[in-house]
Amino acid sequence: MIKYEVGKRYPEFKGRDGAKFGIDDGGATLIVQFSDPEINEVEQFKEGKPFEIKFTTLYGIMMITVKIGNLNWMDAPYSPNLSKGTVKYQMPQDGQGLALTIYFADANTGELKSLRLVGLSTRFTQELFKEAMMQKMAPFNIAEYQNNLNKVFQRYSTKDIVKMSNVRCKIN
Repeated sequence: MIKYEVGKRYPEFKGRDGAKFGIDDGGATLIVQFSDPEINEVEQFKEGKPFEIKFTTLYGIMMITVKIGNLNWMDAPYSPNLSKGTVKYQMPQDGQGLALTIYFADANTGELKSLRLVGLSTRFTQELFKEAMMQKMAPFNIAEYQNNLNKVFQRYSTKDIVKMSNVRCKIN
């Protein structure tokens, strides 16, 4: 297990701008990377700033959308079939939900700019897990997944995906 510290550089955070969502037995992760982020962008990831997450399924792909602070909505595809390790999607009881760790990094340098932990609502977690379990039981083909992902990005903007998402969790 890697211990991450704000201000340190990590090779896994270098790359393209964008957002990546994943789930493992430790909870969920959202990695957001911006090239040379501005001070205002870094501030939006801090504790106390509004956070909203939604999801919908398009062409068999779970599309996670997030709004962090006053930044624009971002999207991140998710497939439980591409998760590392074995994930147990155990339904939470009332008052419990999935822990989501949000990493914000400079895509150019790999420097971790912000680290935040939020708890997702019971309902959001239950709906996310239901969909993930259904997908996990269905046949999976990586070429078909890539083809469907291309369809999603060709046909829908992030705003369109947000409008289609009816499962949400908002944290103020």
